[in-house]
Amino acid sequence: MLRQMQSSVLPESDRNRHRRAGPHARGPVVERIAWWSARHRKTAVLGWLLLVAAVFAAGQVIGTKNLPAYDAGASGRAEHVLQRAGFTSPPAESVLIQARRPGVSYPGSSEMRRATAQVVAALGKDPGCLPAEPIARHGRGHRR
Repeated sequence: MLRQMQSSVLPESDRNRHRRAGPHARGPVVERIAWWSARHRKTAVLGWLLLVAAVFAAGQVIGTKNLPAYDAGASGRAEHVLQRAGFTSPPAESVLIQARRPGVSYPGSSEMRRATAQVVAALGKDPGCLPAEPIARHGRGHRR
């Protein structure tokens, strides 16, 4: 005779029934947690969300160590050696000024020269900037 146990999806035979008989019989832990979660859906979902929020907050509080990132290979090793020796390169930035119409070159366009002068003047007002130097590329040789 087959009997369906509450804690099992598959029917159990009479032979296996004696294993769970008695007042203190319990199923596996995972099975009990699954049944509890199915009966208390909102509490289970809220518990998981609180767990995720707590782990996230703990990660933010603990923080990470700020390590410099190096390139892979020989250039990364060289950069690491230079940094340990105290050689650091100042921060640099490039500004690209491009014509609105295709085919317009820097020397032939007063609009391009005026835009370049405005950018150089604006960068010159910033006390943290080094003097800006315009670099003009002539022709179309640098594009592909």
